[in-house]
Amino acid sequence: MRFIQYIMLRFALFFFFALITSPVVLVAGLLLEYCDAHEQVRMLRWISLAILLLWLFGLPWLTNRAAQHMAFEDRKFGYAVRGALYDLQLRLAFLPVVGHWFEPKNRDDHDHDA
Repeated sequence: MRFIQYIMLRFALFFFFALITSPVVLVAGLLLEYCDAHEQVRMLRWISLAILLLWLFGLPWLTNRAAQHMAFEDRKFGYAVRGALYDLQLRLAFLPVVGHWFEPKNRDDHDHDA
């Protein structure tokens, strides 16, 4: 039964997040067309391509992780999305050059006063 709930949540969250983030994709698409007409702004083309690729691969991953948290761990929507973003932060922390930017902050570092 939880698997059916997971599949339903996954599709519902995908369409919800796709609806919420569609303006970003539309703007990135318009930027691509603008960059095709103007050769002076080549860097903007690469930025908009990166945004589109991030959306294309990131949206299904985010909805998958959030649906797993909701279906199998009985988390509410906000906590499930926060958990999925925390999972992403942990994965990005293992990147070679920029991973230190994404390291989770340790709460024990701030509790030395106690």
